[in-house]
Amino acid sequence: MSKIKLLTLLMASLLLSGCSSDPYANAGKCESPGESKVIDERVAICTGIEGKSKWYFEGKYFDDSFLLAKIDYLSFKLTNELASKLKSEDLYDSFFGIYEAYKLSADDLMTYANGDSRWDDLIELKVKLEREIETEEYLSGEATRLFLDWKYKGKGSSSEVFSAREASVRQGNLTNDLYQSFNDKLGPLRGVISTEYSLSDRELSSIFLSRLVKINAK
Repeated sequence: MSKIKLLTLLMASLLLSGCSSDPYANAGKCESPGESKVIDERVAICTGIEGKSKWYFEGKYFDDSFLLAKIDYLSFKLTNELASKLKSEDLYDSFFGIYEAYKLSADDLMTYANGDSRWDDLIELKVKLEREIETEEYLSGEATRLFLDWKYKGKGSSSEVFSAREASVRQGNLTNDLYQSFNDKLGPLRGVISTEYSLSDRELSSIFLSRLVKINAK
C-alpha cells in the first residue's frame, strides 16, 4: 500500500474516531452554557463538560442540564426582567406550564445517580416526600368533603369536620418540614451539576424549560 493511501485511511479513521467520541445529537459548538434555542423544531441547550459546549438535543449532557433546570425552578422566582425576556420570545405563558409539565421526581434523581451512593439519602427523602404529599392531598380532600356534607347535606358532625381539618393541618406541617429538608439536601447535587457543566444562571434554566413546554405543546 502506498504512503498516500495509508495516510488517507489513517485520517479517515481519526475522523470517525472523533465523531464516535460524542454520540449525542448536537448542532455544533456554542459559547454560552445554559443558553437554549429551537433548531429544526427541537429545543437545544448549550452545554457540555471540560469547556467543550455544544448545542445538544439529547443524551447525558442534555439530560443532566435538564435535571439542573428542574432543580433551579423549585426555588426560582419570576422577576420583571425575566418576564420581559419571556414575553419578547413569546414564552411567558409557557413559563407557567413548567410546574405541571416538568416536576422533579425521584426517578429523575435515580437516573442521574445511577447507583452513586452519595445521593441515596436525597433519593430516599424525595420518595418519602412524594408519599407524604399524596397523603396530604387525600386528607385535604377528605376534610373538604366532610365539611360540604355537614354544611349542605346535614351529614356527619362539626366535630368530624374539625378532626379532619386538624389531621390535614398536621400532615401539611409534616410535608413542609420534609420539603425544607429535601431542598437542603438538594443543594450539593445542584452544586455538582452546575460546576461540571458551568451552568450557573437560573434565569437561563427557566427560559430553557419554557421553550420545552412551548415546543411540546404543538
